[in-house]
Amino acid sequence: MGDGICEIAIDGLPPVARQAPPRIDPVNQLDEDGQMVAIPEEAYTIKRWQVFCIIFVILGAFGGVVYFIVLPIKSYKPPSVLKPEPGDPSRPFTDPTPEIHKEKPWEQQRLPNYLQPYEYRLTLRLDVTKATYSGSIVINLRCYHPTEYIILDIQDVHISDNLVSVIDLSTGRIQPVSDTFQVSDRRTRYIISVAEKLRVGSIYRANITTFTGRVNAEPPGLYTARHRTRRSGDRRMVVSGLKPTGARHVFPCMDDPAMKATFDVIIEHPSDQIALTSSPSESTTTLANGWIRETFYRTSKLSTHLLGFALFEGLTELERYSSRGQVVRVWSPFDPNTSPAAEVALNTTLDAISNMKDLLGLDYLLQKTDVLPVPGQIVPYDVYSGLLMVRDTLLFCDVDDSSIRDQLQCAMALNHAVAHYWFGITVTAAWWSDLWVTEALSTELAYESLACHFPELSMTILASYDTINTSQLWSTLSQATDSFVNVSVVMNNWVSNAGYPYVTLRQTVENNGARRLYIIQDAFSYFLASKSTLHWNIPVAYKTRDQSDARVLWLNVSIENISDDSSKGEWVLGKADSNGFYRVNYGPGNWKLLADQLLTNHTVI
Repeated sequence: MGDGICEIAIDGLPPVARQAPPRIDPVNQLDEDGQMVAIPEEAYTIKRWQVFCIIFVILGAFGGVVYFIVLPIKSYKPPSVLKPEPGDPSRPFTDPTPEIHKEKPWEQQRLPNYLQPYEYRLTLRLDVTKATYSGSIVINLRCYHPTEYIILDIQDVHISDNLVSVIDLSTGRIQPVSDTFQVSDRRTRYIISVAEKLRVGSIYRANITTFTGRVNAEPPGLYTARHRTRRSGDRRMVVSGLKPTGARHVFPCMDDPAMKATFDVIIEHPSDQIALTSSPSESTTTLANGWIRETFYRTSKLSTHLLGFALFEGLTELERYSSRGQVVRVWSPFDPNTSPAAEVALNTTLDAISNMKDLLGLDYLLQKTDVLPVPGQIVPYDVYSGLLMVRDTLLFCDVDDSSIRDQLQCAMALNHAVAHYWFGITVTAAWWSDLWVTEALSTELAYESLACHFPELSMTILASYDTINTSQLWSTLSQATDSFVNVSVVMNNWVSNAGYPYVTLRQTVENNGARRLYIIQDAFSYFLASKSTLHWNIPVAYKTRDQSDARVLWLNVSIENISDDSSKGEWVLGKADSNGFYRVNYGPGNWKLLADQLLTNHTVI
């Protein structure tokens, strides 16, 4: 009934719990007139409903977003030719005009864009039994505007200042470092000041020979988790928690989602421990005292928060190769030959990749994908390029011993993690405020895959972007309706406003005897005294007893009134067919009419 509760049951998943309707005082006096908004007869035809399905999924995902993601579409080459040439410093300098600098550019919220990284060379020395780690990093940069500062994001990482150098790769000349310092206000930045300004069109290398950090008990950064194996008992693992701004807790970097670069990673670790990152292992070198140096192939261009790390012992892999030589591995603390749970997880991951490739018409280009159980992980899944970390209780599900609900939850977690390859890794958020866009799209794609449903949605267009922001999403959805709906106008307030609206419908009789229907919107609140000036663009669907077909009015102002062609004593029902993300309220008389109708013949409503 029109109590304003929106129940969603998608492909057999349980609907959200109903809540009691709010206690809202009826509107007793209205003195503002409005005009009827003309709604064409063909308001919802030929796949336009799909756009609204996406909109409502976006609204649902937006409320629960914790982080989100994102990147350009690049592929690994086969292992035999995987080692690419170094970053392309000869690329034309065609980026937008750099930002206007402040006197202290490190105080800006975003890093100034006059320097752009194109390649990182990162070495980490890790041991699951140690609470600290060390490393070194080389960052190759292109200069787009003269500057004497190289500004890096850093948090809880210590740099040895006397081990920092800068080289002009265009000339091979060393750039003297005049100072290094760290500032901490709302954010922590490490600044390398050079004696001469860096020149536009040149490429530079910032080399930090040594830095150290701590392995924490929880994210952000590198943190420890424990898993229990049947043979060896409790075993520790070190994993990364880099979303959204955790990379700076691991190594000095330009931790901006739009500043993408390739990564050459080396991890030094004890030989009896297994190291994983976003790309396949290329080679190992034996070191002293039972350690090895493991070199990994260069990644595709990534944002810093999508470079994952893991170091562990005691886990066994179950793997399968595709016809293209791509490998998917599921790691488990038990023998996969004695329990079907690991095989179920592997098959679910492979099915998700296959379903989404078919849904989007876009290939899955990662050469390897590791699926790793992380006990006690705060979020259900933490997705990095080539490395999916899933809470262990959501990864392993025995079809013979688990309920249908548990099986759906496990399948959804893996499908959602895989979906982030297209919306989260292939397509990157332009800035942290846009992360919800990729989260919403990956949620929709995961539901589609899970249900083996193939609607003709415009996700293929969205997946062709390098990065994505909110306006691009609205533009693409508008195009899918042949510009019949201006999605930006509809959705902007839904994204920027806190909460959601309730709509009051009230029938009145004017002094001249004319019947009018007033439609009023306000921000919903459980507290009657709360007042708000917020408003939304709401497609209010309503019908009356004698007019069974729902009519739609776009309510984009606080109060609208239209001619009421219903007869005296006839009820009006808002949010007809329960479509809409808002609550509904009426005057006392209409509530009574609806109640009487339910008692006499509820099927009419």
